[in-house]
Amino acid sequence: TPADGLEDTWLSLAGTFGGPQPITWTAIYHDFTADSSNRDFGTELDLQLTWKSKWKQVFGLKAAFYDADQHRSDTEKVWLWPQYTF
Repeated sequence: TPADGLEDTWLSLAGTFGGPQPITWTAIYHDFTADSSNRDFGTELDLQLTWKSKWKQVFGLKAAFYDADQHRSDTEKVWLWPQYTF
């Protein structure tokens, strides 16, 4: 956390599409600013897709895109994961 604090203003949207085993999607937009000054730390867009199969396995794909303004540097990350529930 930056020394002058962090304020995160965000908007989230989510939904599903598909048939019996639908794909769930989520999109979150963040606007990061300092809590105790007027510094603008940047924005971030987070995207996620998950799919739960009929054999109790979940597959997920997540991406995060950070656009730095006055803090650190631009960053892009992508994750892919499997999960099994028993």
